[in-house]
Amino acid sequence: MSMGDDWLARPSSDAPVCMCEFDEGEVRGCRERCLNRSMRFECAVESCPCGDRYSNRQLQQGTTLKTAGIDCGLKGVEIIALEYIAEERLVGEYVGELLGRREAHLRSKVEKWSVRGQERCGLFANRCVRAGDEITFDYNLVSAETEVWRCAYMQLLLA
Repeated sequence: MSMGDDWLARPSSDAPVCMCEFDEGEVRGCRERCLNRSMRFECAVESCPCGDRYSNRQLQQGTTLKTAGIDCGLKGVEIIALEYIAEERLVGEYVGELLGRREAHLRSKVEKWSVRGQERCGLFANRCVRAGDEITFDYNLVSAETEVWRCAYMQLLLA
């Protein structure tokens, strides 16, 4: 989208060129050696040598992990896992506000990724998460305000 000569969002043709190497014996490409992955850029199918055998398009593909939201009144909504979640697995895309802070039991982290020129945030498992575990994350922010605010919302894009 552009406004005059200035781009508000980069066109998808500006997606970074992928330098992935796909070994014929592999089921999926774009593994740990993927430069885009290490810089938190998702590969674009049209510029990745792995084609449809990619593994670095989690935010573009969404997720099918089973989670549930539990209304916690004024505290907001708690998200819990309904199935096992492997470490580093995308839980969902972060698009809202803070759910809650349970810093002693963090199970997830938010990572900013570039997807086709747009910045997106994904919620990833920090460690293996058992079914029934609460999924939380820490903004790592400290507020100087003394007024208590109610939590807004967090939307996980679930298929």
